[in-house]
Amino acid sequence: MMNPKALSELLDALKLDVSLFARDGRTFCNVGVTRVASAYGYIFAPDTLANDMIKIMRGDRRWTNVFSNGTKAHYHACAGGLAVAAIAMDGHGHVACVAPSPMCFSGSLGRYVPMIMNVGKNEAIGGHSQYCRVSQAFPVAHGEPEYFLLDVEHNSQEE
Repeated sequence: MMNPKALSELLDALKLDVSLFARDGRTFCNVGVTRVASAYGYIFAPDTLANDMIKIMRGDRRWTNVFSNGTKAHYHACAGGLAVAAIAMDGHGHVACVAPSPMCFSGSLGRYVPMIMNVGKNEAIGGHSQYCRVSQAFPVAHGEPEYFLLDVEHNSQEE
């Protein structure tokens, strides 16, 4: 497992990487999650899209699906673990890494939710990659995202 400071630094690097900013109608949330996962020894195939990443995480025993339990995802990230918020949608879904930072109150959900590093386009939060509440990056109308926790004890790709 990575220490929380190292995870924060890795997420900060995503925020500053202009190659991940939305452009030409494309977003790169999948690339951001792929980069972070590789730092934990988990490799997604190049150009794996968000909906496909979700299918992979649902079927791979190295990932634990804690469903809509953002608190578990928050604690996992604060311990230096990789937690991914994800929602499958028509066209393409969305994935984002949970940040090891305090949870914040979401007015739309009426409770505290994790902070994430949102790689993509969201005009409501500034238009490009940045930290935000999970409820700001995932459409509340589509329901809450699922959260997946990477099990670093079983992160070997050969399994």
